[in-house]
Amino acid sequence: MQADSTGAGKSLRTIIAMRHGSYYESGLTKAGQDDVRSTALKLRDKFNVTKILTTPVPRGVQTAQIVSDVFEGVNVEDVLKLGQHADFSDIMHLIRDLPDDVREVLFVTHEAQIIEMTIRLTGEEFEVPTAGGVKFSTDKNWSEIKPGTIKDVTTFDHTGVHDVPLSPDSAFL
Repeated sequence: MQADSTGAGKSLRTIIAMRHGSYYESGLTKAGQDDVRSTALKLRDKFNVTKILTTPVPRGVQTAQIVSDVFEGVNVEDVLKLGQHADFSDIMHLIRDLPDDVREVLFVTHEAQIIEMTIRLTGEEFEVPTAGGVKFSTDKNWSEIKPGTIKDVTTFDHTGVHDVPLSPDSAFL
């Protein structure tokens, strides 16, 4: 069990929000597929994802399937039925309903949703390249996640995973 920053021994919950790969019309380009695979390999070395959620658009489903293959068969669930027009409350509703035994969840979504999550959960905005995203960790249960409960943030893309110190000026710290 991972200890939180207070040493209380409470298990961390991790949300990994990944943007789909580069696409043309409805499918990922070859470069998009390669970037997603490269990103997924880097994530696999650092995280133990046990659930993958995806937007139902083809580029999202294709991205999620590549990630699932790299994570050796983690099931993909098409639960983000709201597509590109989902907002923060829609996504947080899905996260808050996750079962307690899930510790690390990856969801494939769109740039706008990831940017809104970073702003709403951390008070900061991070750049989100295709096949990249943001990882949020908290010592709260899924149902308790809200602004101010995020303990650390990491960004990632096909080049690697990058720690990001939250600004001491953040309204949420």
